[in-house]
Amino acid sequence: MGKKWVFEELVKDDKDSVGLIAYALYKREKHVLASGLREDGHDEDEIQAQTATFHDQAVSSDRINSYREQATTYLNRIINEVEENKEKEHKEQLEKLNKTHKRELTKERQKLIKQMKDFQSANQTFQQRLIHWLFSGIPAMFSSILLTCLVLGASMMMVSESKRQEIFVSVVSQYFAVDESEVKNTSKSED
Repeated sequence: MGKKWVFEELVKDDKDSVGLIAYALYKREKHVLASGLREDGHDEDEIQAQTATFHDQAVSSDRINSYREQATTYLNRIINEVEENKEKEHKEQLEKLNKTHKRELTKERQKLIKQMKDFQSANQTFQQRLIHWLFSGIPAMFSSILLTCLVLGASMMMVSESKRQEIFVSVVSQYFAVDESEVKNTSKSED
């Protein structure tokens, strides 16, 4: 029976990645054995004999299977690491894309709302603009004053002249801190 070669036992063909890694693991183990013997002070003949024994034991089917299992485990670990890194990378990219998408969507939504408001205000009648102005934000204060004046003015038209005079004197004296007698004297002199 001829000498068995570990490479031929482990590697089936050039595409057998498990076999190639298994052979590298065998060579590493053989190297660790030889280096350890050298460090312990063994001579080269003894190291050669020990590595030959190691070789003969390695070609047994149990050791060959052990190297292939170690290689499979090693390859699976590498594949898992690559998958985890890729998954993490894809997740980060997806999060980044989602943020960009949300930001762009919000921006476009705001543009659309502005365009809709611009379109509405451009196509409003005078009455619609007036009503909008009367009931919106800051102009609401001015519109309240205007509306109050209009209501008071209309109600003043429905009362007698003497009652109007009396209300006018009362309002002027209260809001402008003027004595009622001065207001009455001024209004009589104008008549």
